[in-house]
Amino acid sequence: MGTNYYAYFDEDRCTVCGGSGKVTNTSCPHCGQPHEETVECGACYGVGYGMEYHIGKSSSGRVFSLRGHAAGCGASLHGIHSWPEWKGILQQPSVLIRDEYRREITLESLTEIVESRGAWQVFYYEFS
Repeated sequence: MGTNYYAYFDEDRCTVCGGSGKVTNTSCPHCGQPHEETVECGACYGVGYGMEYHIGKSSSGRVFSLRGHAAGCGASLHGIHSWPEWKGILQQPSVLIRDEYRREITLESLTEIVESRGAWQVFYYEFS
């Protein structure tokens, strides 16, 4: 069992909700009758940021599996190959960190998770 962690960047704000993570429905999706209800944005799933970048995974009894990103793989990432590089990026005020359950995580908490194991390892994923 483990938990994945993700970074969201301010410049990648969702174009549907504008980064608020909420949208207002003006009609019922079931009956079509007018009413107003604020719900999580379906485009960014309530996070408020359009793109998520995988930081890595914490698994019980193992070192933290850090996700490496090759240069140019994302608008906000320009090559990440180590935890110190991730830390530098995650310290920016425009970055939001969440776990796979969409709970907001502080950089201090994530640092404790990563560094408490005494080591971390980097994995790269190639997508076709």
